[in-house]
Amino acid sequence: MRQVAHGYGFNVSSKTNKMICPFHNDSHPSMQVYPGDGGYHCFVCGAGGDVIDFVMRLFGLDFKDACRKMDQDFNLHLGVGETRSKEEREAAERAFQERMERKRKHEQRRKLLYAIYHAEYSRYAFLDILKRENMPASFEDEFTPEFVYAIKHIDEAWEQVQEAADRIRQFEAEER
Repeated sequence: MRQVAHGYGFNVSSKTNKMICPFHNDSHPSMQVYPGDGGYHCFVCGAGGDVIDFVMRLFGLDFKDACRKMDQDFNLHLGVGETRSKEEREAAERAFQERMERKRKHEQRRKLLYAIYHAEYSRYAFLDILKRENMPASFEDEFTPEFVYAIKHIDEAWEQVQEAADRIRQFEAEER
């Protein structure tokens, strides 16, 4: 996806993997370009998909013409439009299905990692609120059970948030 975006004249930030979205009037990079074959997603207009979807939408082409255009523009030597034997078509279909399955599993894992992160962060935020709302007004006041519970578990909750964030960073680094 990154190579295709560059090939069609878009500047993808090497730090953020974001670019100006060509599908709406964008002045601040709002399109995320995902590593590997992760595709793209614009957080403003909602456009998203894989690299073929990008080319289809960018040039107003159907699937086959978008594949043909990329084949020609990037010298991929895919032979789009050429006739193939039944065995070659079946092998290509199996390869495509395997790519789709890897992509589905990748997306599932990404969603799970983010769900875990958000759950851990919500737990931490709850404990932080519990601690603040039950903080004694002075040193003479007794600690409420809620305050004691929050103090006892908040550091552990923050560690869980950090571990979840580390797992996300590792996952994203593996995809680069």
